[in-house]
Amino acid sequence: MLGKRSRGSSWDSINSSITIDVHPVSLDSSNASKLLSPYSVILDCTDNAPTRYLLSDNAVFLKKPLISGAAQKFEGQLCIYNKPMRDGSRGPCYRCLFPIPPASENVGTCEELGILGAVTGIIGNMQALEAIKLLTDISLSKVVFFLKCGAKYDPVGDPPNLLLFNALSMPQFRSVKLRSKKPQCLACGTPEAGTVKIQETDYVRFCGGPRPDWVSRGLSVDKATKHRITAKVSVMEVLKTSITYSSWAGLESCIVKPGQSRESH
Repeated sequence: MLGKRSRGSSWDSINSSITIDVHPVSLDSSNASKLLSPYSVILDCTDNAPTRYLLSDNAVFLKKPLISGAAQKFEGQLCIYNKPMRDGSRGPCYRCLFPIPPASENVGTCEELGILGAVTGIIGNMQALEAIKLLTDISLSKVVFFLKCGAKYDPVGDPPNLLLFNALSMPQFRSVKLRSKKPQCLACGTPEAGTVKIQETDYVRFCGGPRPDWVSRGLSVDKATKHRITAKVSVMEVLKTSITYSSWAGLESCIVKPGQSRESH
């Protein structure tokens, strides 16, 4: 809590002309809608699945775009979920891509897996850039239309994309076009698909329960190298883990492959 107040004071010293609202509380299903409703854009800078689902469901409920950034090790990704299109429609939400969360044993946090600080800086700056573009209504299709009088204006606007970053590859950025939202999505789909009851949902349980105690399961610090904690899990333990590929299958089904249109399924 003190850290939140401290960061608020630091930002105020950098630019005193902005107004900073500090909420020294934990975000959960009981208070998320109330805390997020006054703002125009939601930014997800977390590193855990329960909060990502909570923010995404609230973004759909409040009809606000969610700029989500993620980074681990040398990689990062950026996506605008529930993105407003110029024809009044919305892009897919986080639950569209990952209808079922992966097992908690298969998803590590930055604390567990490590992170290169420069990667978080890149993803964070791009999140800020996307927020500015949304708030000022700047898009590639709109700029092209105004710069080239003969250009065809796209009433939908820039389609939703998933931006992937890898510090070790060249080129370092890769953009993946996403399909339209799924009608059967429980958050942003059709009314017939049902609706997520946010305040009645236990997002931690939905994502497989609390984080595993990796220390008791065999993690240790390499005394020789003093490197970050590394996993030492047996093959049998991995086989016993309830691994689900539903989330990755959902992501693959949302990606537009060459030769396909965004409307095809």
